[in-house]
Amino acid sequence: MSKLKAVLSNLFSFGVIDFLGLIMPIIVMPILTRTLGENGYGNYLLVLTILYFGHTIIDYGTQYTAVRKVANHQGDIDKQKLIYGQTQGLRVVLAAFLYCRCADLWIYFLR
Repeated sequence: MSKLKAVLSNLFSFGVIDFLGLIMPIIVMPILTRTLGENGYGNYLLVLTILYFGHTIIDYGTQYTAVRKVANHQGDIDKQKLIYGQTQGLRVVLAAFLYCRCADLWIYFLR
């Protein structure tokens, strides 16, 4: 019965998080558009789009594969630390060498 209780608790938690994720933009968007104005809000959305794109490049699927690898080695802390180090190292390399360079080029050509 404890597994069922854990599953129901997780479903409830994720449901609340998803609901808040849907309702917050509906509340915040009118406030931001009034405060920032049309151009400011457009720039804000452009920056968010660039950041989301960068997260997609930097993540490169490691969010799912690393969790799976760590779950397979639940008892071995040293192996988990190795997986964590490799995953974060890959993210740093992708962020520093790929995403930052692309963003620099994009800014350079937009000026």
